[in-house]
Amino acid sequence: MSLHALMPAVRALPVLLLLVVVLIEPLGSALSSFAFRSPDRPRPPLTPRWAYEPWVWEDEENDADATVALIDGYRERDIPVGVVIVDSPWQTNYNTFEMAREFGNPERLLRRLRDRDVRVIFWATGFVNTVSNDGPDEGPSPNFQEAYDRGFLVNGGRTYEWDKGEGAALDFFNPDAVAWWYGQMDKAWAYGIDGWKVDSPEGNLPDLVETAAGQKTNREYGDAYYRAFYAYVAQRDPDAIITARPYDSGTVYAPIDANPAGWVGDQEPDWGPKGIGEALDNILASAELGYSMVGSDIGGYRPGERFDRLFVRWTQLGALSPLMENGGRGEHRPWRIDEEIVPTYRYYAKLHRQLVPYLYGLGVEAHLGGEPIIRDPDRDGLQYRLGEDLLVAPIVTREDERRVELPSGSRWYDYWDGAESNSGGTSLEYEASIERIPLFIRAGAIIPMEVDDDVTGHGSGGSKGALTLLLYPDGETRRVLRPGAGRELTVASRREAGAVTVAIGPSPEPLVLRIKEPARPAALSVEAAGNTTSPAASESFSRLQREDSGWRHDPDDGYVWVRLPASDHETVVRYGTSP
Repeated sequence: MSLHALMPAVRALPVLLLLVVVLIEPLGSALSSFAFRSPDRPRPPLTPRWAYEPWVWEDEENDADATVALIDGYRERDIPVGVVIVDSPWQTNYNTFEMAREFGNPERLLRRLRDRDVRVIFWATGFVNTVSNDGPDEGPSPNFQEAYDRGFLVNGGRTYEWDKGEGAALDFFNPDAVAWWYGQMDKAWAYGIDGWKVDSPEGNLPDLVETAAGQKTNREYGDAYYRAFYAYVAQRDPDAIITARPYDSGTVYAPIDANPAGWVGDQEPDWGPKGIGEALDNILASAELGYSMVGSDIGGYRPGERFDRLFVRWTQLGALSPLMENGGRGEHRPWRIDEEIVPTYRYYAKLHRQLVPYLYGLGVEAHLGGEPIIRDPDRDGLQYRLGEDLLVAPIVTREDERRVELPSGSRWYDYWDGAESNSGGTSLEYEASIERIPLFIRAGAIIPMEVDDDVTGHGSGGSKGALTLLLYPDGETRRVLRPGAGRELTVASRREAGAVTVAIGPSPEPLVLRIKEPARPAALSVEAAGNTTSPAASESFSRLQREDSGWRHDPDDGYVWVRLPASDHETVVRYGTSP
């Protein structure tokens, strides 16, 4: 039984019972009958599909118009955005959960963002301030005294300095305190948001923390803090999330089973071990631990000048991470950094969006006990596999050349020049122009994509409304794809003695197959519902994209394109190639 299936029961639990579940047994394991891949590794939560869309945010212009203008700036340049983080200081104080007057009517702001098809996440922590460094009210938060008087704060209400001022931390081991805290959070939740960015001030607390449940370590306090926030969204909406740090520079933050989307930070806008190199290492270390949906602040969080080459390389890493998010202090809008890099940023943002069916399906697999989305993380070799079928080797230095180790057991095609495949178990000295990241596709790959234009070459406007399958037949491959919530699609490919077969289970939506095939098929047939047809090749690619069904060979790029209508039956495509 899936987490989604159990959510109605979970929402009916009172806060006290939910806290017992969260603090004694991780929420993910308590609510599912699926076995773990390893008994020592908890499963990540089920991250909703929308969270795999590109994210943006801004940390220095804090009002409603700036938030909407940020989204519109991307949209005007045809750059996809699916999620925006409203970062601090959005509140009247830390943490009142009441929107500051600079944002105007919060319901109106949320409508403006919804009209742009953008999900909204609000920043939050577990501190209540007595003094704040920023925001409209820099004095004591109006809810501090109540929390103090009712004994809802750890260490007897002692205050500590943290990034946003000075305050005391809520006692997440006290059920009454958590119930009160949830009531505070409800004020912002009522605006219609989709989740919380849960920042990490727990590091400002001492190593031992006095709570209602006795003395706890800082690590135990952090676990309770993140799990309480995750339990909040699980109670209210299974399609909502929190985003929190996974592994970050030697420290583990939110538990794997309470972190649907993890970002690593806060890096400098620089190359090397404090910049993009640190981001990549933290992402790979997080994957080693079992975190699945992870990414970094493109360009780095810290203030400073962002140079075009570094920003492009970080964009490539971000786009080929499960979580693509761009924001922080200083300038992060690509058109403000250098107008010439906008086409490259657009390409990678669109590629990431096209990969959402692939990434979401991998996330479901991880949640059900499989491998994380990032597989075979090589922290020394600075490369990883994105799922089974993509090999990513980011460039994190000023040089454009790097060594790539191709995994054994398969042949690998260069994403940018796939005329020939390379044997696995070998290494390459790869030189990549600034527009290209070393990226390889496994022979045998089956990759579901959502394509609606021709920017990346994976289709055109005619692909909109169809599921695109990128296939590299080699031997036999079978996949159970999960391109959307509650959907499964079985796809099998086989190449044998010059013949290729692709079998696809019933599909409620049209399909576009992009099959790696240098040679023109001698004939192509389609079998469905017991009927076999041999359609003629379309006169042009543009005409094929307007038809319900048909095929065409592209000799320049070496692909066979096949369009198939939605079907309640299995569909089998077969062809042989000319000698």
